[in-house]
Amino acid sequence: MKYNIGINVNVSKDPEGVILNKVQDTIKNIIPDSNITVFKNSMGLTKEASDGLKVLLALGGDGTILNTAGYIYGSKVPIFGVNIGHLGFLSSCDLKSFPTYFKKWVSGDFIINKRMLLQCSTGKETGFALNDAVISRGTLSRILKFKIYVDEKLYTAYTADGIIISTPTGSTAYSLSAGGPIVYPDLDNILITPICPHTHMFRSIVLDGSKRVKIKFEKIEQDIFLTTDGQNSLKLSDEDEVMITKADIKINIVN
Repeated sequence: MKYNIGINVNVSKDPEGVILNKVQDTIKNIIPDSNITVFKNSMGLTKEASDGLKVLLALGGDGTILNTAGYIYGSKVPIFGVNIGHLGFLSSCDLKSFPTYFKKWVSGDFIINKRMLLQCSTGKETGFALNDAVISRGTLSRILKFKIYVDEKLYTAYTADGIIISTPTGSTAYSLSAGGPIVYPDLDNILITPICPHTHMFRSIVLDGSKRVKIKFEKIEQDIFLTTDGQNSLKLSDEDEVMITKADIKINIVN
């Protein structure tokens, strides 16, 4: 059977293409008739480009998988992460075990984890996050004041250095470092965790994924940014309101 297989490689982890060539050779040895399309640093990678693929390999670390997920939003193609970086929590396997686990994938010995995404909108721009959306200050050291609305009702207020809104997938990332809980990755929840809150009374909030979270700010006297999955950053103003909801489409991860 002929397979269309995509590979998105983080070139900084494999500048000479040695690992990429090794992975392609392994694929060809297992599926001689496979048709392989290579994307370097997500260049040319879109939903449309991925729609015809049977699977999309992400060669890198967790950042590469997050980046890949952002570029193919809306596609049903599963992401098969091969860890060649430092962090591999989201990866399906590492490079050494790739031949074994790729054979398992070919034989159907795998499951697909459907991971929820966050949709983050300011009214001007909309982005998506598999791990988290982070609102944080720029270079000045003044603390920030947030008001959190859930389904248009004022829920609480934070005074902190910033705030992390994460998915269950992201609960083991930045949110955990900031004192947030670990949530099983298959669940549909939205986690809100303050960064260095002004008092210890401010703790994480775990919401059902159907909730609509709106964040407003008091007067901003410094630069403040919204960053999704550590990849894309947007400068915010006093008038901006950040609306965060569960996205309509999930990302498929090969496990």
